[in-house]
Amino acid sequence: MILVAAAVGGLAGLGLLLVILGMRGIPPRPAGMVEPRRRAWRSQRWLLRAAGAFAAAVVTLAVTGWVAGAALAAAATVALPRVLAGGGQRRAAAEKTEAIARWAEMLRDSMAGVMGLEEAINVTAPVAPRAIAAEVDRLAVRLERWPLPDALRQLGADLSDPAGDLLVAALTTAATKQTRQVGRLLGELAASTRNVARMHERVQASRAGIRSAVRMITITVLGFVAGLVVLARPYLEPYDTVAGQVWLVLVAGAFAGAFLMLRRMAVIRMPPRSFAVPREGH
Repeated sequence: MILVAAAVGGLAGLGLLLVILGMRGIPPRPAGMVEPRRRAWRSQRWLLRAAGAFAAAVVTLAVTGWVAGAALAAAATVALPRVLAGGGQRRAAAEKTEAIARWAEMLRDSMAGVMGLEEAINVTAPVAPRAIAAEVDRLAVRLERWPLPDALRQLGADLSDPAGDLLVAALTTAATKQTRQVGRLLGELAASTRNVARMHERVQASRAGIRSAVRMITITVLGFVAGLVVLARPYLEPYDTVAGQVWLVLVAGAFAGAFLMLRRMAVIRMPPRSFAVPREGH
């Protein structure tokens, strides 16, 4: 009976998600509107996590009868994807940094043919590296109605990358000060950006063991807890009381703090960005 109630609770959570998505719908968007699609995906992803958290809470409450356990299960459902995530985001960041360096070299080579900066941007936009193709394409579109410095600053906001900030600063200086050494500056910027990307790759490789340990420990702890709940329910009877619920929260908080410290050890902190950019509706 408990398993039936748990299954019903999980299906109720998924049903709630489908109802919300059905009521909201997914409005069509133009092909060039990458950022709105990204925001829509993030919104849908959080809806999925919310539905999963609700289902996990219902199942935990039905199986154990612990209110604190239900809350912890919901919190774990939201947090675990970040803890167990692989290196996808880190690889994407490295690819973006490399793409910025390649595009800087493309601009340098185009401007070597006596092209102006705006012309070089328009020429390289269709063949920009894939990791930043959408951002460069939006820059080319903005140049039709924005002043070049403002369009470049908005590019810095779109790239949201320290290397992108350096490139935007160099291009803005070239656009406003008519610097003659733009090609040399772009070449040196591309080289330094690649050096930074290689350094990050080496650091990430050295910390890969920590990330693997975090995932292994997390999975082991969750499996052990699930085994106790299913196979050794009498052993967990002290948690049925109010005091037991309090201790359950404290123990879970200790584990969460340890996992957070391990995750911070495996993450490279990027320097803060302070590039001032205009709003999209400029």
